Amino acid sequence: MLAILLPEQICDNWDEMKGYIREASPDPPWASSERMNDILESLLIGRMTAWISYDEDIKFDGLLIVSVYDDVEGVKTMLIHSLWSGSKVSRASWASGWEIIKRYAISRGCKKVVGYTKLESVKKLVKSMSGSTEYTFCEIDLTM
Repeated sequence: MLAILLPEQICDNWDEMKGYIREASPDPPWASSERMNDILESLLIGRMTAWISYDEDIKFDGLLIVSVYDDVEGVKTMLIHSLWSGSKVSRASWASGWEIIKRYAISRGCKKVVGYTKLESVKKLVKSMSGSTEYTFCEIDLTM
């Protein structure tokens, strides 16, 4: 089950949350603390939204950070910035979470949900939901 976090809950749990965000984001490992502060600010002012996932025993098993934007064609899109999950998230939990996120995106006027992943298991899940995994995020690190 997914639940949206309020700004106070984000502040109270930020130290733990930023570790999950770093682990799940496509950002480089050297991403600055300034960038994490930008994410925190975006969450607190509502530019981004944080969701937690918990299982049937009300045990935390995931974190999701999203934002909504108009793409270059004027289509409202929900971007999944980071998606972290524990190793034992059930298929039912994924399905329940997807339904909640899908309804939230539709309520915000979104026509699509997009994100990046390097995990084959996530790609397989997206394909099972008739989604496309045709494109892959590519990155060249210029600091090396």
